[in-house]
Amino acid sequence: MDFKIYFLIFFLFTSVLHAEQKSILFGHNLATTAQTLDKNQITAGTYVLAYGITDDLMIGISPWMLAGYNLENIVLKLKYNLFEYQKISHQLTYFKSNPMFGEKYQQISMSYWLTHAIEFDRYTLNTTFNYMYFWNENRPFSLRREPFYNQAQQFTLTTLHQFYFTDETILQFELGILGLNYKYPNLSAGASWMHIFSNAWSTQIGASFSKRFTGPAYPDYDDFYIKNYENYSDNSIHPEIQIQYWF
Repeated sequence: MDFKIYFLIFFLFTSVLHAEQKSILFGHNLATTAQTLDKNQITAGTYVLAYGITDDLMIGISPWMLAGYNLENIVLKLKYNLFEYQKISHQLTYFKSNPMFGEKYQQISMSYWLTHAIEFDRYTLNTTFNYMYFWNENRPFSLRREPFYNQAQQFTLTTLHQFYFTDETILQFELGILGLNYKYPNLSAGASWMHIFSNAWSTQIGASFSKRFTGPAYPDYDDFYIKNYENYSDNSIHPEIQIQYWF
């Protein structure tokens, strides 16, 4: 291979690395966005390792869920433009606990998100319907709350409000209802701060929580559907920490 071929490969490679990147946001654990990676774009970080198959279809895994929750996982996300400044996305994830990464959680489940996004100049409203089904929930993660109801599924409706103070600094607020099918539904709320550095790095720090405001204060053990102490509490906090690199 002569010098010109080497130079051409080097030029194409560095052009891809230095190409201007769009600000892709994934939102919160329950309240997602309708954004996907561009074709051949890659992101690697604590929250997700993903690849853009097309401009509207991406596939990935979450290192966060594997390391922190001992859950093998795979994520598939598809988006399409509904109208101008409006998008719809479908996101599907499969979880399965792996004792090699710990034994804190034991579950096999799937989760589906349907998100509608309306984009304004400095504000985006994301409305998400989420459905979860559990084949095994001996020790499910904290996104699954006690339903006081004999069924292995969970419905959630939540909104994510994104305020763009600049193109690099975004505040996000989440508000919704977790467990629409529960005997005692939970309020879901949260907030996070996100900053994008030089179109290559992004950092998001925040938290969301769910809380049951109704129902018995001290329920009997026999009333619980999930026989796991972590889900007995009427509230739960979910960290929202992301450090991502885009290339």
